[in-house]
Amino acid sequence: MTLLSYDMLSPEQKLVGPGRTIGETDFSMGCMVTGDWHPVHCDAVFARDTPAGKPVLHGGYLTAIMLGMTAGLLTFHEPVVLLLGLEKWAFRAPVVAGDTLHLELTLHSKRRSSSGDRGILQFRQQLLNQRSEAVVEGISSHMVAGTGPGK
Repeated sequence: MTLLSYDMLSPEQKLVGPGRTIGETDFSMGCMVTGDWHPVHCDAVFARDTPAGKPVLHGGYLTAIMLGMTAGLLTFHEPVVLLLGLEKWAFRAPVVAGDTLHLELTLHSKRRSSSGDRGILQFRQQLLNQRSEAVVEGISSHMVAGTGPGK
């Protein structure tokens, strides 16, 4: 794992995470975590007549997976990294069992906080499937500590 610092990141820099294959357990976990047991997520017979032809993973659960992957990519020397917000979140394509997903973060912008001791980073996030299709994308904003003078 590479430990990052605010100063080592530059606009348009890309961070790419490892793949993760979606399994049947993800569908059960998605239903349990969200409380959404709609048959499009958990009934193969029902889902057979949908555009995906099989159950699709919850968007909320995919967001949780992305945030977990983000935490793995944004590991800083300083211990504090805070998620400030998500913007323009869009679900572009269904995710089904057997899809392998990976996250790409592209630094959109960076600036120092008004106090100068923290950094505000904004990333374009793309969750890509094994065909390099974006299945979820959006903008995330993060605050990182330890960016003051001498850090």
